[in-house]
Amino acid sequence: MNQSTISLTPGLALLIALGCGGKAMDSGTGTQAGHEGTGGSLTLGGSNNAVNGLGGTQPSLGGASNVGVLASGGHLGTGGVPCTGGFGATGSGENDVGLDRAGEEVSGKTKLVAKSIASGYGAQTCAVLSDDTVRCWGNMNDSTTEYWTPITVPVTVDGIANTVSISSGYAGHNCVLLGNGTIQCWGNLCECWDRGCPCAGSSVPATVSGVTSAVAVSAGAFHNCGLLGNGSVQCWGYNLSGQLGDGTTMASSPVALTDFSPVMVTGIKSAAAVAAGALHTCALLIDGTVQCWGNILGSTSFLAISPVPMTISGITDAIAIASGPDATCAVLRGGTIQCLGSIRGGLGDGTTYSSSVPVTVAGISNAMAIAPGELHACALLRDGTVACCGWNEYGQLGNGSATSSDVPTKVSGITNAVAVIVADWHSCALLSSGSVQCWGYNYDGRLGIGGTGDRSVPTTVAGF
Repeated sequence: MNQSTISLTPGLALLIALGCGGKAMDSGTGTQAGHEGTGGSLTLGGSNNAVNGLGGTQPSLGGASNVGVLASGGHLGTGGVPCTGGFGATGSGENDVGLDRAGEEVSGKTKLVAKSIASGYGAQTCAVLSDDTVRCWGNMNDSTTEYWTPITVPVTVDGIANTVSISSGYAGHNCVLLGNGTIQCWGNLCECWDRGCPCAGSSVPATVSGVTSAVAVSAGAFHNCGLLGNGSVQCWGYNLSGQLGDGTTMASSPVALTDFSPVMVTGIKSAAAVAAGALHTCALLIDGTVQCWGNILGSTSFLAISPVPMTISGITDAIAIASGPDATCAVLRGGTIQCLGSIRGGLGDGTTYSSSVPVTVAGISNAMAIAPGELHACALLRDGTVACCGWNEYGQLGNGSATSSDVPTKVSGITNAVAVIVADWHSCALLSSGSVQCWGYNYDGRLGIGGTGDRSVPTTVAGF
């Protein structure tokens, strides 16, 4: 009998834990609400302690979109024994999420299924498969030029094995966490949005120097961060807005991704998740508070730049965080969602305004995860459905229309989602079967369905 391997994965947006038999559990109240062993279940909720990794030694992963889970008792797996025949999931956000699942036997061969998905600020989506390899699709940058190549079905990324999770940033930039605690990245990491900006690139996955004990990775637009097993955070990349969190705002002129040197974020010692945006980064602490650094809106006239972490007032019981380019959202213990910053289609509170303080997303009381993007956002609900809000000109809200909404509306036809991610003009959900469905803009093949043409309702990605 196959045993599923349970791992906690980062990124904009999964907050679900499935016990043996695949039953999602609500917030726990007992002192040992975070345990999972053979025949047991993993329960979200509790207080003050991060869910630990197998063997009870590492905090749960988070990350940009990225999330982490807090559970009282703080342990996943008694002695590191996973559920037999079941699967567990947590995830992360813009947007990285995860599901671990044993592959199904098909005609004597193991059928590959997706166990985590990620999408960044653009046209690319990636998935980690059940054999720990990575496949990506969409508008792929070759990391050495400004040209992009449309890929309409998932293709394997060479040179990657033993992948735990993946996080996608801007301009075809991706990072993976490997099973040995190291991180590899490829694609372009640029200093700004505009063509002609300084970029450091690698056409093949390159190991990040100096990171050896990571339990999560979060790829932002212009920088990346890793959550370490001891609760501290390391970041690397461009730093003009202080998004690295080491107290500086120094510019740099690297040529290759390996030219960046990770720095320790000042004062972060008890992080359970990390989420990198465009010019800002946030960390969820094990006490349920959230600290951010950099410039959350990319505008000095709105939120002051802080090159060191500052506590976000009003959030005290978060169990997950996720970041988009200019916004960060937190899922609270009771199932509500609060967001601050800017999403062009609105923060989900019935307005299209930005906010320097957390505002509550309307109509959501049973959230498991949140995935904020640049133009819209989606939430994973505890019943396996998905709700989205914001701009909808390409059908990225998934409700069969092209009408935008400043409050969440249900995505059509999805009832068994375990993760959700968003990019700028499209969205995707990972289903409990290990298949992936995407919807929205598809001129460049970013939906992975084997062709082009937009979709306003979920459509299954080819190949798994």
